[in-house]
Formats: sequence, C-alpha cells, structure tokens
Amino acid sequence: MKTMAQVEPRTPIEGGIITNEIVLGVAGSYYLTGNINATGTAIRIVKENITLDLNGFSLTGGATDIGVHVDGRPGAALGNVTVKNGRVTGSSDQAVQFDPVSGQCSGNVIRECTVSEPFFSCIYIVPASGGQCDGNTIDRCTFSRTDNGSAVSVFTLGGSFNGNVIRGCAMTDLSSGVSLSGSTGELRNCTVADCVIETMGGSGINIFPPAHGNLIKNNVIRSPTDQGIWVASSTGNRVENNHITGTGESPDSTTACDPPMRASVCSKG
Repeated sequence: MKTMAQVEPRTPIEGGIITNEIVLGVAGSYYLTGNINATGTAIRIVKENITLDLNGFSLTGGATDIGVHVDGRPGAALGNVTVKNGRVTGSSDQAVQFDPVSGQCSGNVIRECTVSEPFFSCIYIVPASGGQCDGNTIDRCTFSRTDNGSAVSVFTLGGSFNGNVIRGCAMTDLSSGVSLSGSTGELRNCTVADCVIETMGGSGINIFPPAHGNLIKNNVIRSPTDQGIWVASSTGNRVENNHITGTGESPDSTTACDPPMRASVCSKG
C-alpha cells in the first residue's frame, strides 16, 4: 500500500521566525510544520498548481507587507492554487492578496482559513491592466478585526473578476464584509452566499460599478453601521433571501439596491 507521501508528495515548510519571504515557485503540495512569524511578506506564490496547507498553524505577516501573496505578475498564469486549513494574522498590509497585472489568477481556492487583524483587508484582490481573476472560490473562512478594510475587497483596475464564489464564511468586527467595486474592467456573475456578517463599521455587502449580474443570496447580516446590502449604479444584480437586522441606514431603499431586493427580510434599528 502506498503512503500518503507517495500518493501526494508534500514538501514541508518549517515554522519559526523568517526575515526573507518564502517563494513557492515549483508546482506541488506544501505544508507548514509550525507557526511562522515574518518581518515582511511571509509566503509568495508565483507558480500555478500549488497547494499550501497551513496544517492548523498560524502564519503572521510582518510589519511592512502581506501574509500570503498570490503574485499574478505580468504574463503569469496562476491557476489551481489552494490555500487552506490554518490562520493568517497580523499583516500591516493585506493578509492575503491576489493581484494579476496583465496575467491570470483564476481557478484558485481559499478554504477553511481564519484571517484576522490585518491593517487593511483580510483578502484583497485587484485585477489590473487586463489581468484576469476569474472562477475563484473563498469557502468556509472566518474573517475578523480590521478597522480599515473588508473581509473580502475586490477592486478592478482594467482587469476582470468574473464567476467567483464567496460562500459559507463568517465575518465580524470589520469596516465592511464584502466589497465588490472598481474603476474600469469587468466584475460579473459572482456569488456571495450563506455568509454571516456581523458588526460592520460600514455596510455588510457593497456592490458598486462595474459590477453587473451578481448574486447575493441567503446571507445573514447583523448590526452594520450603514446599509445591510448596498448595490449602487449597477444592473442585473440579484439580492435574494437574505436576513438583515439592526442597520444604521435603510437596507431596502432604491438607493441601497437597484433593482430592489427580492424575498429578503430587512429591519432597521
């Protein structure tokens, strides 16, 4: 009988304090053997077909950079990257960042991770200059504690963020839960579903141009300072079967959602 190492060869990443970022540039499966504390970016992924198993350990980013950076540098094609099963905390920038610049970061998965206390967003995705960040999944993650960003923040700068899924996540004590927006590019056919979003400093979910044709469904949103769900100047977005309570602003006005919400339960105060 084959061992697990023979079935799926895995490369260990030793825990400890690191002063130089760990670069994963060879396809394969990697796993942490202990907690990592970094002075800058902790782990940078520059190759497709990589699985990073945090193995229940914590990865703490440094005072100047990012916890896990999926680096879609110009012309690169980063697909089938998975980050799973652990904690990413304390970066002074973003905890996890995808940034395809005229490259691709598509078909990737972040699942069963706890992400907390970055200075900005827990997960930050910025497709730029024709870069594609399509068909990714953020699944069953827990996000908490940042005053300056969102659990998941997407901002398109001439790139695309299409067909992505954020599902089954818990978000609490953040500036906002999910923010999908941009200046130019495409942001279409994404889904935010089955999430619990609580105690936001702003809105629970923001959908701004150029976002079109997205689905916001079956979420529970409690006690945001502003709107529960704010969809502005966009078309074809569906907001269905959400439960929104304790909002600081009306969660169901035409300025907060166009077209209006359908089959959603909303209450103010």
